[in-house]
Amino acid sequence: DGKMLATTGGNPALFGEVQFWSVPEFKLVRSFTTTNDTLFGGRFSDDGTLFAFGGADNSARILRVADGEQTLKFDAHADWVTGTAFSKDTKHMISISRDRTVKLSVVESGQFIDNITSITPGALRGGLLAIRRHPQKDELLVAGADGEPKLYKMIRTQARVIGDDFNRLATFQAMPGRVFSLDFNADGTRFVAVSSTSEKGFARIYDTSTAAPKFELAGATRGLFAGAFAPDGKTVVTAGFDGTVRVYSTENGQLLREFIPVTVTPTVAGNR
Repeated sequence: DGKMLATTGGNPALFGEVQFWSVPEFKLVRSFTTTNDTLFGGRFSDDGTLFAFGGADNSARILRVADGEQTLKFDAHADWVTGTAFSKDTKHMISISRDRTVKLSVVESGQFIDNITSITPGALRGGLLAIRRHPQKDELLVAGADGEPKLYKMIRTQARVIGDDFNRLATFQAMPGRVFSLDFNADGTRFVAVSSTSEKGFARIYDTSTAAPKFELAGATRGLFAGAFAPDGKTVVTAGFDGTVRVYSTENGQLLREFIPVTVTPTVAGNR
């Protein structure tokens, strides 16, 4: 309902932290620390009762939003868990990692079900950094170090064969650099992807039914790390290294406005 904001982070090599904020009140509601390193990729379940996230300890976890009680710890990844998602019925958690896998597990028990992506070496060229579930069905958009967004169905319907990538439904034109964020519009017909090279950020709007991007969004001068559709689907916002939030029209890809959301006051060190 847009009334609660969650953040994941922490202090590297010391602790990870989850915070829940009241959006209407601009107020911290509760905070929890867990693990001995930074956390990533938080996601609410559709009913808002559970919150999943990954961490630099190679684990994914689920907290109960009401009291912060940990209900699941999933340890099947071999590298940092960078993103999470829930199935539409909240019975499954999906987690992605720098180990190049998308893993499916059971929320109630933590049982590992399947590697959704191919297990063939080289099928995914680099770690995964972004995941978003289709808003209306159990399909998963993932991307990462190779810059190439891919759409997968969640549940395998035939036996795994070495060398297959059976669950993959679509591959979209690759972006420059690494993809850090993905987001669908409300009906899943479009998505926005943002990426970064060592020098510049990029943002594109894709039609889910076609491989090539519909719009290239201009204006970013440095790396981009966040992108999202507005609930009404009429605008897309991006943000990144230069601290500027940019708002674009989804009708033509034009920049509508840009702003820095915080007041930055320069300070001068005093003389001794």
